[in-house]
Amino acid sequence: MKGIVAVLYSFELISFLYEYTYDYLFTNLYKSLFCESLGDMSDSSNANTINILNILNTRQNDIENQVRCKLFSFIGLLLLPMYGMRKFGYYDTKSKMIIFPFFSIAGMYLGSFVGNLVTGRFGDYKRTKFLGTLPANTFLKE
Repeated sequence: MKGIVAVLYSFELISFLYEYTYDYLFTNLYKSLFCESLGDMSDSSNANTINILNILNTRQNDIENQVRCKLFSFIGLLLLPMYGMRKFGYYDTKSKMIIFPFFSIAGMYLGSFVGNLVTGRFGDYKRTKFLGTLPANTFLKE
């Protein structure tokens, strides 16, 4: 059990360091490329670039939240049937096999609900969720 906790802790530490360096590097790059060179907003190409970057960042953040929700859904898919098997310990194998698919589906939905709560997806705008559902190879057409 200690090994599992250590592995999970190391994954959390690695993901924190990755997010911190990612945010730090790209915010500095963003500021150096666009914000300092703007001056006045009369140059519409830079303003358009900033708007596109905001849209892409919003899409990327929603996709990250979707991935986190899928992780919670997968955890629920595994844990609730195991909990059900433990609670139905004195029943025969047929009874356990009958309840297994129902507990699996319920665990998936319960995990998805908890994932949406943890990541804050219930508070997101529908526009943000829509941007996250767009395919990656769609290009803007003017």
